[in-house]
Amino acid sequence: MKEYYFYLDATPTGSYMKLLYKYPHSEYPYERLVDENRRRSGTGPELELLDTGIFDGDRYFDVVIEYAKADPEDLCIKVEAFNRGRDDADFRSYRSCGSAIRGRGGRSAVRNLRSDAA
Repeated sequence: MKEYYFYLDATPTGSYMKLLYKYPHSEYPYERLVDENRRRSGTGPELELLDTGIFDGDRYFDVVIEYAKADPEDLCIKVEAFNRGRDDADFRSYRSCGSAIRGRGGRSAVRNLRSDAA
């Protein structure tokens, strides 16, 4: 899997971690990467994600994810998405998992922090 993510900060114990994930606006070019790298059959460099042009024109989101342990049984996750492109784009989040993630007292632990958040 070819992805671009970067660890920005963390504690030695793993009780806190912050990372940056580059999420393209366009459909991920799985088939192109697989087909082209199969065609190259190990000779020469692999086709990299940047080589596909998927990030050209800054058409991507910076997704900043922070994980923090409040206590051994309580993990807090904050996700923020920033559109780096010139055009409006929808960030496809996977909020359907919210029904399966429960916080203290049985309440859903997934929520928007702002009314205009995606």
